[in-house]
Amino acid sequence: MEAILGYARVPIADQDSEAHRGLTEAGVLRTFEDVISGKHFERPGLAELLNYRRYGGGLCVMRLDWLGRSR
Repeated sequence: MEAILGYARVPIADQDSEAHRGLTEAGVLRTFEDVISGKHFERPGLAELLNYRRYGGGLCVMRLDWLGRSR
């Protein structure tokens, strides 16, 4: 069975657990999180996820803009 990892970037002003509920419902094994504005490029939670991942696993995010921004 593939391990599905989750990532949530929760904006500082919106520390809502809705993101975690959605990831849990999707069946993620472990959730990595950053409570930070999207304008910052350093994301310790995302870096930890990338170091933790294994070949053959999956990644679940509830919104694509959690992974990165174009500006």
